[in-house]
Amino acid sequence: MTIEKVDLLPLTLIDDDELSHVIFKAIMRNHYRHIPVNTYLRPLEVVDMITSNTFRASVIILDINMPVMTGWDFLRQLQALNVQLPVFMLSSSDDPRDIKRASEFSNVVRYFVKPLRIQDLDVIVKTARNSP
Repeated sequence: MTIEKVDLLPLTLIDDDELSHVIFKAIMRNHYRHIPVNTYLRPLEVVDMITSNTFRASVIILDINMPVMTGWDFLRQLQALNVQLPVFMLSSSDDPRDIKRASEFSNVVRYFVKPLRIQDLDVIVKTARNSP
């Protein structure tokens, strides 16, 4: 695969599992090294950045099951704040009810089950490149 320089806002991963951050960064470094990446353990931190107008991202990759604020809570906050960023769900849950629930949020583009595959990442990057 040829890696070209691209000017994108960061792909942002929100997941309370630090190992997921390490894996995501490694995959990005190996396949899309010129695309910036931000990772956050706590969704509330991202909400605070959004409300203070300091958050920048082309897409969000979001886990569901996290303490304090779940992925569902975060999606509701995005709606309440009228944030129109594309969101990709990345969860260990393959429960059809979670997949259906995710589809009810207008920001959610796709639902991926962990582990993240290269083909999944290709879809995310393509969306990021087409994001305003």
